[in-house]
Amino acid sequence: MPTLTDRLMEVDLGGGRLSGGDVGCLNRCIVRDVPMNTDGVRVIFLLESPHRDEIRCGYPLAGRSGRRMTSDLVCGHQLAQVDAGTPLGRLVRDNQINWLAVMNVSCLPLQKEAYRDVETRSAAVRTLWCAFEEIRGKAMEAPDGRELDLCPIACNVYKVILEDLACRIGQIRGRQPKIFPFGKVARASLSEARRISPSVRDLPASDIPVRHPAAWHRGRYDDREGHLRALANDVKAYLRT
Repeated sequence: MPTLTDRLMEVDLGGGRLSGGDVGCLNRCIVRDVPMNTDGVRVIFLLESPHRDEIRCGYPLAGRSGRRMTSDLVCGHQLAQVDAGTPLGRLVRDNQINWLAVMNVSCLPLQKEAYRDVETRSAAVRTLWCAFEEIRGKAMEAPDGRELDLCPIACNVYKVILEDLACRIGQIRGRQPKIFPFGKVARASLSEARRISPSVRDLPASDIPVRHPAAWHRGRYDDREGHLRALANDVKAYLRT
């Protein structure tokens, strides 16, 4: 299966395309889904994109957000008996929660600050980052279920990201997994992926508007415990089917 960067090489980024050197640099920031063996997966937790901790560790939900997911959701609502201080991505990578997969909408960071040496990158890579920033910003602002109003370049980049997401979801083997998106970017992107891909459209998905775990302890989130409780109950009920 082609990687996200393979797909992005085909996109016209305003008069130019990514070079082989650009792709080599971007590939060092790719963070793949966990687990690799998906036979027993029944549930997918869908997040936005990797950041610095994920790039450094090589798996999603490797940093503070991953620890919050473990402590506040998995342990806090008794989804699994695991170490509450271990990031969720590591637990899934190490097959300690074998019914769960963790995915990002984009295997590349959507935030430019996650990358190194940004000043030395090519015009094509800088244009790609602008597209990422527009995608992320419009998804954060859009009402749930609303299509994103993107410029032509960002629209083409987003289409590639969604096609890649649909292909990765399609790699899950075994019984139908249910998808649980966390945060507005994940919800908006899942909604878009379901529009363009019958294989994703046919999968069950949660409509609980739980925020990205980075926001669970930031600002006002009065519905946090209610959302997490409802999500955990939904996961437990689905695992019993």
